[in-house]
Amino acid sequence: AGDSRAKVYDFEVIGVEVLPDDVIDDEWEGRVHCRTLLRHGQRHHFVLNSEQMDAAAAAYGQSETQRKVTRLEKERQRRYHFLNATAARPPAPPLTPTEREVKWEESRRWLRDLDADPSAFYGSGGFVVGQGYIPKAAALAYGRVVAEASKLFEGAPGSDTYTDGVKLFCLRDALIFAPVQEGLPYGAEIKRRCLLFLDGGLQELYDTVLVRRTARQPQTYSAADCEQLLRDEVAKRRKGGDVRGMVDVLERSL
Repeated sequence: AGDSRAKVYDFEVIGVEVLPDDVIDDEWEGRVHCRTLLRHGQRHHFVLNSEQMDAAAAAYGQSETQRKVTRLEKERQRRYHFLNATAARPPAPPLTPTEREVKWEESRRWLRDLDADPSAFYGSGGFVVGQGYIPKAAALAYGRVVAEASKLFEGAPGSDTYTDGVKLFCLRDALIFAPVQEGLPYGAEIKRRCLLFLDGGLQELYDTVLVRRTARQPQTYSAADCEQLLRDEVAKRRKGGDVRGMVDVLERSL
């Protein structure tokens, strides 16, 4: 058995000895000349036969596979700790099928009461959707959200049930991908919203995470502000030597 404390060195092949075509030797095992790869210090030269070379290649392949597994495991642990950080909001307690059906019935009634008129439904400019990409932690849950929302497309177009489906279709991504509060893990928060959606918590999402666009109000200026803007514009034209521009500014102010 080998010593587990033995040092391991990477090496490169610098030459291979082969027999001439007219020489036959059944006991010939081949000779591979190798050299260790060291950044510092003296390199060592050594010779391996074909069997030893095969064993070295197999050992290298096994160690490379182990390194990949180790990197993958570290990445999984990093993601786990990230998605389960203490800053994440705790998910809602699981519901029984009966409780979930009751919640969905309440959500359908709430959805029916929403004004279907686009100007009222979208408010001033519509809804804000944040980054909009689906994190791996929430990919499965979001797929179930899409499937659950599509169930509301019932009846003929124009009917109340079909209109409810259209409303939920327009609200779905606004409820799930609304901007995430700073400090919360993005993946964990999106997954929490998906689970709440699947439990029928549409109104809770609407009241707590939905963000509407705000229309920009026209800026108003006082008389003093207008006078200062005029002075600044004239000074800018004068500094650039634009006499005609100064005259135009003064004429527009009259």
